[in-house]
Amino acid sequence: MSDLEGRLEALFAADARASRLQAVQAPPRRSRWLAAAAFVVATTVVTVAAVLGFDAVRRSDSGQAAAPPAAVAPSPGGGASSAAVLSPDGKNVVDGRQQAVLAIDDDQIVEWFRTQSQLCVAINIPGAPVVPGARVVVMPTFCTDKAAFKAKTRFASVVGSPDGAQVGFTITMVPSSDPRSLESAAGIFITSTGKIQMLSYLFYFDEQFIGFSPTGKHFVYQGGCFEGNCALFVHDSATLAQKASVNTGADRGQTVTFVRWLSDRAFEYRQYTQPFQAPGATPGPGPVLKTASY
Repeated sequence: MSDLEGRLEALFAADARASRLQAVQAPPRRSRWLAAAAFVVATTVVTVAAVLGFDAVRRSDSGQAAAPPAAVAPSPGGGASSAAVLSPDGKNVVDGRQQAVLAIDDDQIVEWFRTQSQLCVAINIPGAPVVPGARVVVMPTFCTDKAAFKAKTRFASVVGSPDGAQVGFTITMVPSSDPRSLESAAGIFITSTGKIQMLSYLFYFDEQFIGFSPTGKHFVYQGGCFEGNCALFVHDSATLAQKASVNTGADRGQTVTFVRWLSDRAFEYRQYTQPFQAPGATPGPGPVLKTASY
């Protein structure tokens, strides 16, 4: 081989080696902080997924569904709750769910007025003979027409028991210049059965349902009123049996008013020893605070 050929062969070999080195491109080195950030993100995602998965398993094992809380259940008894209120016109008792549970013209209420209130006895029916000295209450159609009865009467107040099982109420006439609009009657409504028990013996002045004891075991109402003297009666809420009374029998004539419950079996009341005094008479002893228990 000549010297020229040797030089050309060495030149061609060097050129080939250079071409092969250019074809091998090393990838650029990634920054160290980007690699660290990617590791942190990946670790966080895995951790969150693991926590959510564990919570789902825990709920499944405990019988809990991963859902919003259930709505509050209705009050016991399936009837009116302790939030029982009157409708704006006083014709209905509305419970805590804003549903009418008792109407003023309920057949049981209408029947009591017709047969027990003494407003619909024979002497009070238009055209019937007037008995001298009798309490005459002439209200055409009131005793025979349910629509007329509804138009004339209303609930004056209602009180719901703590568990919603009962609603105590007071009924009056629609306010007017008629003296009868000041008279009233008390009753109690059992929400589970729809039964109404009228507590008053007749429709008269100052009869009213007062309220329930702290747990609702008993209730008290004012009744037996005559010439401004009223008695207090306590009944068992479940059986409606009378448990106690104040200002009845020998105590009659000493006006009393309910003050407050002390417990389910005791209450305070105020007794007035001289409810009526002639003008100019020397004032008698003031009211006395007493306690009744049973």
